[in-house]
Amino acid sequence: MPAVPSLLKLILPGALLFAANFSAAGQQYKVLHTFLASPDGDEPYAGLVMDATGNLYGTTYHGGTEGTVFRLTPGPNGKWAESVLYDFSNPATGGYPLGDVKLDAFGNLYGTADPTAGNNGVVFELTPTSSGFWNGYPIHTFTGETDGIQPWAGVIFDKSGNLYGTTTAGGSHGVGGCGVVFELTPSGGMWTETILHAFSGGRDGCFPANGDLVFDKAGNLYGTTMNGGAGCGNQGCGTVYELSQQGGVWTKKTIYSFKGGADGTLPTCALVLDRAGNLYGTTPVGGTGPCDIESTPGCGTVFKLTPRAAGKWRKTTIYNPDGTSGGGLFGGVIFDGSGNLYGTMTFYGKASDNCQAGCGSVYKLTPGDGGKWTPSTVYEFSGTADGGEPFDRLLLDKAGSIFGTTYYGGGSAGNCKVLGCGVVFEIKR
Repeated sequence: MPAVPSLLKLILPGALLFAANFSAAGQQYKVLHTFLASPDGDEPYAGLVMDATGNLYGTTYHGGTEGTVFRLTPGPNGKWAESVLYDFSNPATGGYPLGDVKLDAFGNLYGTADPTAGNNGVVFELTPTSSGFWNGYPIHTFTGETDGIQPWAGVIFDKSGNLYGTTTAGGSHGVGGCGVVFELTPSGGMWTETILHAFSGGRDGCFPANGDLVFDKAGNLYGTTMNGGAGCGNQGCGTVYELSQQGGVWTKKTIYSFKGGADGTLPTCALVLDRAGNLYGTTPVGGTGPCDIESTPGCGTVFKLTPRAAGKWRKTTIYNPDGTSGGGLFGGVIFDGSGNLYGTMTFYGKASDNCQAGCGSVYKLTPGDGGKWTPSTVYEFSGTADGGEPFDRLLLDKAGSIFGTTYYGGGSAGNCKVLGCGVVFEIKR
């Protein structure tokens, strides 16, 4: 099994028992699927994607052979049917996927998988067949040298059908490397990789972790690195960066370096843009509050970066949770149609016998006058049949329903008799 970074090897805050309470004020919470490890998967870390007919797609980090890609199909009476589209049993396609999957216009799925025997990670494609089976094959296999190693984030498309993503290590700057940003261009059924930037550590940033890249309207790319930057000494507290293109040449710029402490530290999330071009994201630790996650104090932050003149950006912290309704903001935030932000907290919250310090929550931030945001708790997880410890970004459909995954919890059946193998959930507003 590939190594997981220390911040993702998170201490489970207490034993999980199994007695669910699915009530939430003004909300309707529902578990759409409970994982059983075999054959359907275990520990869904990544978020979900929805197709035009309302099917949900995602990945599990474990279960199956070395992880799975699954689909949930809505049916009558609110029931959802789960299908395993791909089991990572072939080393050529990697395994243990931490990132999400993306759909192209033809219904094919694309994602990344960690190193297995004979490779250093892959970008894969899954193609449906007329018989209902899905074929999986690698479209790029990383060498572990200058082109990168260990892709943990998913990939994104541009308007021309090219794919963009990151690796957490490798690159051209010394042994091990700090990771790369790459582009894959299709031609004649083949894909060609181009390295857009190789991180060098220090002020340049290091270790782009699980957050997908994002494009703005001008075609600039934005992402986060977990380490590096100008703050927190040699290791750095992480950065937000921009990649811009002119004449086919990409230029990378660090637009913010986290300072640690109340400012936040170690961002792992994907960013989101509003209509004015402001960037929003989260740090899992730092900020204020009594949380202590992997020996790093603070319950995390939600931040906003506002573009200013001469390419400068101004950073403001719009939310510092205090731990009472959760802490550990790993997954970033998303907007609804009214401009509210939604996100997940992985740990902490209401203490119970099920979780020593709480199993996390879904939260909402409502914008107000003077740039103030009002937080509210949408749902708190009990770590029982309703799941516990949501890590990644949420998904909102056109009707305003919220969908997501939890890493643990769900039930005591199958191969998950103690902690549970995780769930897919829906919250109707």
